[in-house]
Amino acid sequence: MKWHLLPVTAITLIAALFESAEAREQAEYRARQDVTTCIASDVTNLVLIDTCRVALAQNDITDSERTELLLVLGHALYNEKLLEEAEETFAAMLRHAPADHRALNGLGLISDLREDFATARDHFQQALALLVSATALTGLGNSLWQLGEASETEALALLDEALEIDPKYDWALRQKAWLFLDIDRPALAVETFTTLINELPYDQNARAGLVSGYRALGDLENALLHANRGYAEKTEDYWFLTERSEIYFELGFFEQAVVDAEKLIEIEPDWSESYVLKARPLAKLDRLAEAVQLLTEAEEHTGPEPYLIYWHASLLLAGDRLDAALAQIERLTNSDAADFYDFELLSLIQIARKDYPAARVAVDRALHLGPDEPMAIYFDARLILYQDNTPQEAMDRFNVAVGAGLSKTNVEAFANELQEAGFPEVAEALRAKYSE
Repeated sequence: MKWHLLPVTAITLIAALFESAEAREQAEYRARQDVTTCIASDVTNLVLIDTCRVALAQNDITDSERTELLLVLGHALYNEKLLEEAEETFAAMLRHAPADHRALNGLGLISDLREDFATARDHFQQALALLVSATALTGLGNSLWQLGEASETEALALLDEALEIDPKYDWALRQKAWLFLDIDRPALAVETFTTLINELPYDQNARAGLVSGYRALGDLENALLHANRGYAEKTEDYWFLTERSEIYFELGFFEQAVVDAEKLIEIEPDWSESYVLKARPLAKLDRLAEAVQLLTEAEEHTGPEPYLIYWHASLLLAGDRLDAALAQIERLTNSDAADFYDFELLSLIQIARKDYPAARVAVDRALHLGPDEPMAIYFDARLILYQDNTPQEAMDRFNVAVGAGLSKTNVEAFANELQEAGFPEVAEALRAKYSE
């Protein structure tokens, strides 16, 4: 039969069949493209999420393709901080492939981000039992360290083992650098964070680490440089703005500190630290009354936040409003949540009020919470002088405070107190001891 002799209806039907077959082929091609695009992982996370979900809905994907699609989808969701969906995806991957260490690592990463380090530890240990990987070693090292279940040597050994597998593995380098900060080795932390920044110039975590590391080293100029860069690169990240305000304060740039704090108050009006960041430099600018009034009004927005109350009491003390300062700090020290710093400040206020019996109670509470804290030991030395009138014992206790880290800038102040108490010889002996 010649094609041109077919009835019109038959021709139409055949054409429709061809169009249907072509459409089906195009749909199948698009579905395969979705699978390929998802597994290739060379697009943005949001595109990956949509594409992988479409690909997973296809009926003709292989088991290995389904596993890979779930893996990519899980990590894309994780990267977008959609943690519940990411957790469901990695769990589905485990149900599909129970011995896949990558799914366990994915679940470990989620638990680590949630700071659920016990669960993270378990996932990474299970992953390591299946295959030794840089991710599992890093995750296990960090979780054990955070849980206090590994020494610094043991935790660093796990991180170094991860870096032997992949010398440029950014997560292992980050965790190693932060661990260096934890163990008071800021120079090594800065060196490691610098390595990261050189490889990943927009790594905000490493940039934050450089800010913290340089501050720990006392290099405030470099800390400010990186705080500026971090804030410029990610202005919605208030961490860098907060750090910059604090660094300005420490450098004595009080006006700039106030400006940054005002930005934070505008952004986060319910955040107590914003108001404190503004009040402290205001006090340094001889605007103490304004600073105190700011913290008084701030409580209407923040509620009775301990951090706000503590600094309110501190500024009242700075203005010699001793009874008002006492009333503020006792809001904290009369609660079960009071910490060492609350009792340390209470001690200072009571000493300033010359209520030495009450100061003794406060100092003893502070020493109970922080027996090696130099300021608490110093207050103890002052009370030994004021209450017990035993200057040699007071000087001995002062020496213990210096040994614990008390700044020697306090020597002259304590020597003057010894002299005013009628013990000039002891005062001169103290000055002589620390003049060498």
